[in-house]
Order: sequence, then structure tokens, then C-alpha cells
Amino acid sequence: MKKAFSLSELLVALTVVGVIVGILAPVAKRLLPNDNVMRIKKAHHVASVIINDMLNDENCYPDITYRIPKNSKGQYVGFGNLNPEGINNPYKYPNCQGWSAVGDEYNEDGSIKTEFEGTDGNAICRRGLKFITLFMDRVGCRNTKAVPTTKITGEATSDECYGKFYFCETPDKMVWSFRNPKAGALYAYVDVNGPSKPNRRDSGSRNNLPMWDFKLDNYYFISKGNGTDHTADKYDTFRIQFYYDGSIGINNTSATNAIYNEESIR
Repeated sequence: MKKAFSLSELLVALTVVGVIVGILAPVAKRLLPNDNVMRIKKAHHVASVIINDMLNDENCYPDITYRIPKNSKGQYVGFGNLNPEGINNPYKYPNCQGWSAVGDEYNEDGSIKTEFEGTDGNAICRRGLKFITLFMDRVGCRNTKAVPTTKITGEATSDECYGKFYFCETPDKMVWSFRNPKAGALYAYVDVNGPSKPNRRDSGSRNNLPMWDFKLDNYYFISKGNGTDHTADKYDTFRIQFYYDGSIGINNTSATNAIYNEESIR
């Protein structure tokens, strides 16, 4: 007759199994890719592809510097200190899909005119709106929303150029947020898993960064980290800066780790 295991023997066996699981679980977790980290890498790749595609689209971003006069300070008229090359070009063109010029948007001599032509600074305004419009179209948004800043942050300005947040949800449930900057690089915030937690970014000047929940049709906020813990898998939101020449930059350490040096986060 076969002898059965005693209770003490079963407890010993379970204890051994528990110890082995305790040892192997952290190793297995480190070997499996973190979903948010993979999404950060994907968002960065998508942004890189789109910005280069836009910059190489002569129908939307031809070279215009040779046609724009300079003032006595050597600045391009209408652009101030901004270089009008590349994605800083604000103008509409007949064959630019999503930002095309039609009818009365042409001057009598056939040259392009803009909606805000004639006042210094308006070119800076339009370059952001053009970039946001074209990028959101090419990233494949399934839902979009333009929300006045007064509705979310209480800021007084609500003008067409600088007074709105622009939100975009892609089929993979990433949420992209844009705001037209008055100077410097254009930028987007990306929440790589939408309203799902942790809704947190590594660092930044604004603690409660607004994002849009398209299912609830309402905003939610992204909190910021303490600035010292840069473990990438603790965050799901980061900022991408777009420069006129097509280069892009990441402004926090955790996303940089996820994109360029994944080994450092394991």
C-alpha cells in the first residue's frame, strides 16, 4: 500500500514552492516588458515618423525664407525672433491636405495670404494652429476636442490662437494634448494609456496637466512626480517638443529612459 504524504510534508513542500515563486516572480516581472514603457516608445516613434513626414511634404512646408522680408533688426517680418523655416511655416497652400488655401485666401498676384495677415506676431500664432491641425490628422485621431482654457483652468484668455487646449484620442487609446505656444518649440503631451491610471508624469512646471476623457466627455488631470524618482514604469504621460527642423526632444528623465535606455529601468 502506497504511503500518503503527511501534513507536515505537504507544508514543507508548499513552503519550498512559495520561496521559489518569491525568488522568480521579480525576475519574471523584470523580463516582461512594461505596457506603459512600450507605449511611450511607440508614441515617440510615431511622433518621429509624423514630424519627418510633415517636414518633407512640399505641399505644406515648402522653403519660404527667401520670400519673407526682414526688418531693421534682421528679424523676419511677422515672425519676430522665430525662424520661419520648416514646421514654423504658417501659410496655407492649394495642395496641402488639411490646411489648403482657397478662393479669397489668395492675393491678386496669386501669392498666398493668411487669415491674420498684416500684424506682427500673427504668423507665430498660425504656425501652431497649422502644426496641430496637420499632426492630429496624420496621427489618426478617432476623436478630437478643442476646449477653451477658461473651461478647464480658469485662465482669462479664450482667443482663437492661444486660448484653447486641443485633444486627440487615437485608436490605441492614447490621448494627445496640444496647446499653441506663443514662442519657442511646438509641443504635445501624450498620455499613453488614456484615462487609466497612474495619470502621472515625471516632472514639469504644472502640477495638474489637463487631459480629456473622451468616454466621459470631460477633462481629467495629470499629476507630476517628485522630480527624483525617474522609474519609467511609474509614469504614463510625457512631453514631446517639436523643433522647426524636424528634430524632437523629450523633457523628462523617465521617458528618456524608456525610449533610449530601457535597461536602466529594469
